[in-house]
Amino acid sequence: MGNDWRNKGVPVLLAALTNLRELPVGLLIVSREDQSSCWRLVTEKKLEDRVLFLPPRKDIEFYYAAADAYAGPSLQESYGIPPAEAMACGLPVIVSAAAGVSEIVTDGVDGMVLDDPTDAVKLGTMIRHLYEDKELCKRIGHKASETARRYTWESNGRELAKIFEEIFQRKSGLAARTLTQEL
Repeated sequence: MGNDWRNKGVPVLLAALTNLRELPVGLLIVSREDQSSCWRLVTEKKLEDRVLFLPPRKDIEFYYAAADAYAGPSLQESYGIPPAEAMACGLPVIVSAAAGVSEIVTDGVDGMVLDDPTDAVKLGTMIRHLYEDKELCKRIGHKASETARRYTWESNGRELAKIFEEIFQRKSGLAARTLTQEL
C-alpha cells in the first residue's frame, strides 16, 4: 500500500517470493505509482503469475479483506498507516524495525518485526511461518486488531493534549520562577 515501492520494500518482498515458489502465495501491490520499473523486476524474477498491481480505492479495507497477511518491509518510515490499517482489519502483519509502526507491534504476539528490512530470506521464513501455521496466523491477526483499537486518532489526540499540557505547565512554572527571581 502506498507509493515509493522501493522504500516500501517491494524488491525484498519479490526476493522473498522467489524463495516461496512451492507455496501458493502472491503479492498485491496497491499504488498510484508508475508500475513499469517495478514490473521489470517482477518479470526478471519470473513472478508475473504471483503479483497483481491494483489502484487505490476509498474503501481500502476491500484490499485488506482480500489478503491473508500484510508484509511491509519498509527501508524507512516514520510510522506507516497501512500496517496499522491492516492490523485494525485483523490481519497479521510483518513490519520492518525501520518503520515507526514497529513500536506498537510486539513480535510474535500481534505481528512480526523484521529486524533487517533487506533480509529476504528472513522475510520469506516469516511469510512461510504464517502460511503454514493457520492457528498462529489467526491468533496474531486477532491480537493485531486488539492492539490497533488502542491506537485511534482520538487516543492519539488525548496523548498529544497531555504532552502539550505538561509542556505548558513546565513553561508556565519556569516563567513564574524566572519572574520571581528577577524581582
